[in-house]
Amino acid sequence: MVVPVGGLTDLAHQVQKSVKPHESLKNQLSFVGHLTLGRVKDANRAKLEGTAVSGSFVVTELELVQSVLGVGGPTHTTVNRLSLPYQFE
Repeated sequence: MVVPVGGLTDLAHQVQKSVKPHESLKNQLSFVGHLTLGRVKDANRAKLEGTAVSGSFVVTELELVQSVLGVGGPTHTTVNRLSLPYQFE
């Protein structure tokens, strides 16, 4: 279940600017702020579509996570972690 999240565009632009020298053209995707709440099998997806979800949280740390899709599914590795000097709400 993926929920759209607003208010991350400025942060995303800063991240994109920082990693631009290291990215290849094939990896350039448009930013879509979202929060993955969980994975749902196709049979149960229809039951959840359109369900309202709301909440708030404070961000105190960022993680750069590399996702590599393999035969058995994706493998996620934390590449770097950064504590924020201030909090995003």
